[in-house]
Amino acid sequence: TRGMSGFLKRNESPYDIFNAGHSSTSISAALGFAKCNQLSRVGGNTIAVIGDGSLTGGMAYEALNYATQSKEKIIIVLNDNGMSISKNVGGLSKFLSNIRTTKKYMSIKKGAHHILDAIPTYGVSLTKSIQNIKSGIKNLVIPGMNFENLGFTYFGPIDGHDINEMEKHLNFARKAHGSVIVHVITKKGKGYVPAEKYPEKYHGVGKFDVLKGVKDSNKISFSKVFGDTMVDIAIDDKKIVCFTAAMSSGTGLSKFEKVFSNRFIDVGIAEQHAVTMSSAMALEGYKPFVAIYSTFLQRAYDQIIHDVCLQNSPVVFAIDRSGIVGNDGETHHGIYDISYLIHMPNMKIFSPRNGYELRCMLKYLAENNDGPAAVRYPRGNTDINRNSCESNICTPEILRRGTDGVVIACGNMANISLKAVDGLIEKGLKLTLINPRILKPVDVSFYDNILSQFDKVVVVEENSVIGGFGDYISNFISKDMEIFKLGIYDKIIPHGDVEDLMRIAGLDTESLMDSFYDFFKEK
Repeated sequence: TRGMSGFLKRNESPYDIFNAGHSSTSISAALGFAKCNQLSRVGGNTIAVIGDGSLTGGMAYEALNYATQSKEKIIIVLNDNGMSISKNVGGLSKFLSNIRTTKKYMSIKKGAHHILDAIPTYGVSLTKSIQNIKSGIKNLVIPGMNFENLGFTYFGPIDGHDINEMEKHLNFARKAHGSVIVHVITKKGKGYVPAEKYPEKYHGVGKFDVLKGVKDSNKISFSKVFGDTMVDIAIDDKKIVCFTAAMSSGTGLSKFEKVFSNRFIDVGIAEQHAVTMSSAMALEGYKPFVAIYSTFLQRAYDQIIHDVCLQNSPVVFAIDRSGIVGNDGETHHGIYDISYLIHMPNMKIFSPRNGYELRCMLKYLAENNDGPAAVRYPRGNTDINRNSCESNICTPEILRRGTDGVVIACGNMANISLKAVDGLIEKGLKLTLINPRILKPVDVSFYDNILSQFDKVVVVEENSVIGGFGDYISNFISKDMEIFKLGIYDKIIPHGDVEDLMRIAGLDTESLMDSFYDFFKEK
């Protein structure tokens, strides 16, 4: 709603030909466009740009595998800065690091092949001999020259900040036969010293004073509460392990990584692998906590069902950035996780409304978990207040008692609904407000007891209404009563300030006050 998207968006620019927000998709998309060009007999080159961090995602390898046997030519620009958001990890990172430290090389290419092939009798065999020698030399100079072994023509590594070098090598790639990889070395944050020094801190930022840089906040975020709590738990429990998918800082696990490096597992941008590996560890008696943003956990849907839920494996999913996230936009809003988790067998879903509840739920799950569980919490700051956890932290909480109706509000929506309910008192409307804390399983006896006093109930969630908590709990309400479900209806939420987006979705305080009043005062 304000300014341009931080990601590729087709409706913003004719040069954004494919929407993107999640990693590792560009090679697959480029192959699709190249295939269309081939079928339509249209000339030109199709170029995919992919970061070295994104190249750790399995989808990129699926596309590379297809590209080696396809007839479509694509040019892949590999932007290698050694970073995705956190520092890159794994074998690919080491392989690219080896390439970065070697001298540039140029191989015998098409022109030499034509000259040699033209030599009568011996031309073809001589070409093959030279090719074998060339491959051997390259494998000595550049260890594990995997790209050319896969069938790509490889150019690089080259300085991605040198425009003349870039133009020269892109022209080489354009004229080459078959698919090409142009390996470009860049520095994340190049040109702005603070960003060069602290690339993770400047990966995605809002407005800030360029001269002063981004200021560190003294406020406590949900992510920090998660990370600090995991450190506290792991001190006494040697079975605790934490997973991340290239987001150690974003998920609040940087401290855990330093303190418990052997029990910190960063799989790179490979959410599917993280889920299956964590399940195996859980079945062996360890206690894995898998910290992945809601939007990225969608990519491991099959693994959650097949490798975790069907085996009743005690994996805890710490789902950061649930709900509306703001300027990262539609590809990053965490508004589907309740819907895609709540129907899974054996899955338990926890939804804390503040840092205190989050910490207590994490401690509870570290001590008592016997199957799959998810704890979903929003982006943003929170409070902790109390130090000791109440014994009934996993039971629903009644925040307000009223006589005119009941509102059930999940997680962060309980805080916003509380302001709305309090604001309606002046209008003569007194509502009961429930913070469910656990969305699944449903405490049927608790809700039967409360709802028996009312004829109407509103369920509020920062999630898709379709298949969400409102739909789920309606199956357990034994009394015949009118149910009003508030959440994200069947539409795409754009990027913008969280406050603006909540207003668009009808989930800000003023909108909730209007919705509650209209529903409960209706004759």
